[in-house]
Amino acid sequence: MTQFLMLEKLQQKIDAKFYGIFDIPDKNREFFINQKMVNFEKIWFFHDEINSKNSCKSDLDKFESKYNIDLIKLALNERTIYRFYNYHKFSHKEIISILEHETEFFEKVLDEIKPDIFITREPGAHHHELMYELCLKKNIKPLMLTQLFFGEKCCISTKVQSLENELVLDPSTTPKSFDDLLEFRKRFDYSIQGKQSISRLGQNKSLNYLKALINYLKDNNSNVKTHYTYFGRTKRKVILNSIIDFSRSFFRKKFIDKKFLKDVNCDKFIYYPLSLDLERNLLINSPLQNNQMEFIRQIAKSLPPYFKLIVKEHPHQVFREWRPIQFYKEIMEIPNVLMIHPSVHSDVLYKNCEMVIATGGSSPLEASFFGKPSIILADNFYCVLPSIKKLKSMEELPSLIRTQLINKVNPSLLTDLVNQIQNNTFEFDQWKISESFAKKFYHNGNNHNVVIQEKDVIDFSNEFSAELDFLSSQFLEKI
Repeated sequence: MTQFLMLEKLQQKIDAKFYGIFDIPDKNREFFINQKMVNFEKIWFFHDEINSKNSCKSDLDKFESKYNIDLIKLALNERTIYRFYNYHKFSHKEIISILEHETEFFEKVLDEIKPDIFITREPGAHHHELMYELCLKKNIKPLMLTQLFFGEKCCISTKVQSLENELVLDPSTTPKSFDDLLEFRKRFDYSIQGKQSISRLGQNKSLNYLKALINYLKDNNSNVKTHYTYFGRTKRKVILNSIIDFSRSFFRKKFIDKKFLKDVNCDKFIYYPLSLDLERNLLINSPLQNNQMEFIRQIAKSLPPYFKLIVKEHPHQVFREWRPIQFYKEIMEIPNVLMIHPSVHSDVLYKNCEMVIATGGSSPLEASFFGKPSIILADNFYCVLPSIKKLKSMEELPSLIRTQLINKVNPSLLTDLVNQIQNNTFEFDQWKISESFAKKFYHNGNNHNVVIQEKDVIDFSNEFSAELDFLSSQFLEKI
């Protein structure tokens, strides 16, 4: 909705034709069909175009060859298709059918309207990533609001969590001291925004959940027939799973509070922050290496003899009902691995560790401000720092760990990276708008399948008019 509301402002500033694809539940449709806020030449509803039961004319082998996009890799990392979705088990035939219809639909739309610009949110699902990659291959410029791990510092970029242009760092940059660099990071602490998000989403949680439940019970539940992302989500299963999830969350948190360490008490250790399940950082950025349990085992086997691995649970995993207790037990059973409580501040671990190993996210960059090197699985813009190395294969992990342990962070290069980020970003709290919308319209995000009234959306847009106008100006400048 942030992108949609921003378009209303953008359309007032630019002479262009606007088209829209909407990936939404059924009850939102009427608003987008009848709304007068944004004048679209044509709109499509994504799930109208997808049929998981019947194949179409699309040739996936030909598509892959033409665009060099690995379709099955995308699909099997989709949270609603494999591993994380317990309402429906998708067959290979269903997955192929979904991909056939998606590729045919996206190609048809792009060939029909031949857009210059594709405005999108950061892709978080396989079909969003598919559309994004297809636009890149067709030389259609994607533009998205992206955040760079420094508080509310954002930019409009063609790349997820990255500046637009390739970074080239200048080693002759006058270096700031690590104390000064840490002061900069403190002013733009990425974790503060996360804590604010947890606090906002936690407000009136029980009341919002109750309202969502009442609304859901009155719903005709039509999405289970029309949206493959809702397959199997009968009311009985959803309510039962919600009760089970509540119970799981309670007992898992009790286990965490009782068993996880709350202080660091070892001489030499490497720090591994668990990535959130079901998120882009793990499923799309690291598509072939996203089994964190197995990765932790590989790290543990690769450590020098006197080292331990400290693993910390992600605080936002609370929104995923934490992880199975068995998962935590298996980690804790590894002799040279310790589990740290999610309430322990990461700065304590950065300060005392010898190195950070992560799948992605902000941790390798944050560790640099403490002078600590890192190993990472995913490509990120900050990999331009020589102290951060991407792991290319598991076979090289033992030697890479030993190489990185003697690697040093170059303060000149880190200073130049900070300067370039400051010069190419603006401050914008994108989560405030999306969370406020979820609170007002979606029962705090507990039920998105609701009827939306245009007058209410107009009121909401007016409330955030200054922020949306500013955002549209940033998109306009980039266009």
